[in-house]
Amino acid sequence: MSQRWLETDAMPTTDTEMTRRGYLPAEDAAKLFGVTKNCLAKWRSARGGPAYYRLAGRIFYKAEDLEAFIERSRVATTPAISSTCQADEQERAR
Repeated sequence: MSQRWLETDAMPTTDTEMTRRGYLPAEDAAKLFGVTKNCLAKWRSARGGPAYYRLAGRIFYKAEDLEAFIERSRVATTPAISSTCQADEQERAR
């Protein structure tokens, strides 16, 4: 168990206390991604979404876990495709 929890009388169970400690409720994480809470639930069941915490029947996310998920979702483009698009745009501009 984290030392942080031991510094208080009990583990926090309210959204306000969790938010103060740096955890986001599922509702806020869903808004951040522009998806519904149900979408996050599907990601969790498929084990494909961001890491999460379950406490007192509620789901919470840490900001750094959301950032890590975003970074893992990055799709790199290739220079050849970028060059082709730039050439297409230049051709259209003429």
